[in-house]
Amino acid sequence: MKYRISVVVPIYNEESNVEKTVLSLINLLSKDCLDYEIIIVDSNSTDRSREISENLVRKHKKVKYIYQPKRLGFGNGLIEGYKNCKLDYVWYMDADFPYPIEELRKSYPYLDKYDAVIGYKTGKRENWKRKLMSIVYNRLIKFLYHIKYKDVNYSYKIVRNDVLKKMTLISDGWFIDAEILIELKKGNYKVKEIPIPYTIRKTGDSKINNYSKVVLGILKETFGYRRRKSLLGYRI
Repeated sequence: MKYRISVVVPIYNEESNVEKTVLSLINLLSKDCLDYEIIIVDSNSTDRSREISENLVRKHKKVKYIYQPKRLGFGNGLIEGYKNCKLDYVWYMDADFPYPIEELRKSYPYLDKYDAVIGYKTGKRENWKRKLMSIVYNRLIKFLYHIKYKDVNYSYKIVRNDVLKKMTLISDGWFIDAEILIELKKGNYKVKEIPIPYTIRKTGDSKINNYSKVVLGILKETFGYRRRKSLLGYRI
């Protein structure tokens, strides 16, 4: 069975990756899907990402481009993309190829049976610092929010659009991945976890270089999440 899939590609200074990512997505989705759309969300890139993205839009009618005039954060860009998705299932793909695009096909047998399909990493990490950071973060989120998913912060997530539209997502930064899982648990949605091999970035610059700054930012978001939700009148 073929599906109708929206793909959000959040970017910041990905001039060496964005075209390759989008063209790879077009190649896969045009074969596999009944319908598809690709939404690039650019969080105020300072390189040629905007020029390249606008050129892709001119050449490919299934590609859309949203430019944010301020760098508001990864989560903010993802939420903006989600708001503009129109098809049945929503998948987001980082422009640095954190896993082979063809891994999407592993989800097809489960899309009719589950509300979301999420991946957990297999394979090596870039270095011990990122591996340690991921282990500590996963354990912290599982402890604080009583979720049992194997991998909190992996970007492989496909969610039914009608489910996504019911979520109240507020995270501007990296906590967005955890928030999606918190919302899935809160709504008692059916979630399928599958193993997805992790691929080390080959081109472009990682957005996670200053580890102390990243860790402090993640902790600030993590512990500020409940307060922000309560101020908005939501319970978690």
